Amino acid sequence: MNARAALVAVALAAAAAAPAHAQANVQSLAGAWECRQPEHVGSTTPPILYIGVARSGGEVRSDLVEVDGFARAVSGMAKVSAADGGWTQVAPESGAPFLVQPGTGGAHGAMTVKRSPNGTPYRCLRLPYPKI
Repeated sequence: MNARAALVAVALAAAAAAPAHAQANVQSLAGAWECRQPEHVGSTTPPILYIGVARSGGEVRSDLVEVDGFARAVSGMAKVSAADGGWTQVAPESGAPFLVQPGTGGAHGAMTVKRSPNGTPYRCLRLPYPKI
């Protein structure tokens, strides 16, 4: 197998694995998140971000989520796509697209959110769902 054929084989394998990876990312994003920027650690009312999975035919969609957050600055159904550097781009119906990186820093139940590519990152922690 020549080098070009090997690259094509690797690209095809990566493309086949992409939907499973995207779905895993979507499921890891689901929940209610309390987000804080480093300079606002003492804030009593941190921004909240809600991300819900979308389903089609009983299956979780890997390309779509429902979002509501940052005082409704982002809301509605949002397209999910891979972005550079391990980030996931979330493009909502209402509001500017933003970037998320689940599980950053090795912490379970944590993620990083950037409202713009060069913006100050928010450190987000998953809020527990109330037990009914």
